[in-house]
Amino acid sequence: MLDKVKALRLQLPQNIFKLAYWISDRETDVLFSNAKGFPLAFESGTAHGFSACVLAAAGAHNVHTFDIVNRIKVWDHADLSPLPERIYCHTSPFAWGIDVLLESFANPRESAIFFIDGDHKRASVINEWNTIKPFLQPGDRILFHDLNMSGPRKFWGRLSGKNSEGFEFEVIETERRIGKVNITKGYDHEKVEL
Repeated sequence: MLDKVKALRLQLPQNIFKLAYWISDRETDVLFSNAKGFPLAFESGTAHGFSACVLAAAGAHNVHTFDIVNRIKVWDHADLSPLPERIYCHTSPFAWGIDVLLESFANPRESAIFFIDGDHKRASVINEWNTIKPFLQPGDRILFHDLNMSGPRKFWGRLSGKNSEGFEFEVIETERRIGKVNITKGYDHEKVEL
């Protein structure tokens, strides 16, 4: 299924889809391999839905993705069954809806992966982090895309530099760099500093 998703780059009309802004083939592989085994996925920054399809192809049965603009989606131009049936698009800022959505799941819920790739301003990344922080639990994983950009890079430096208990940090070298955080047993959201 991942090959079918990757083939979209060659099939979709470039005048509609800005393919240059999509995650690269290498980043697609990194997202897919890091999302394997997670039944739930949450994404900030849907755009045209390419990365949401990657999360669904990795096996997530529930992919919730947030974007402030309702754009045309890749599955409107290509048959990606059964992936679109597992993707729920929310047209709102991530920080305005993810908390209500997370509250609706049982506690403890199934493990989840969070892909943060929305607005790349530092304040926005901090806001998205602060919104999900109380809901994180051991076994969750967060991927921060675009660490090559100033906002995500500064946020990552503060988060990874001040916190160790309850976290495992890794930077994955790709074209735009991805920060990976695994939430471990000692995690306590009230002790997290920025």
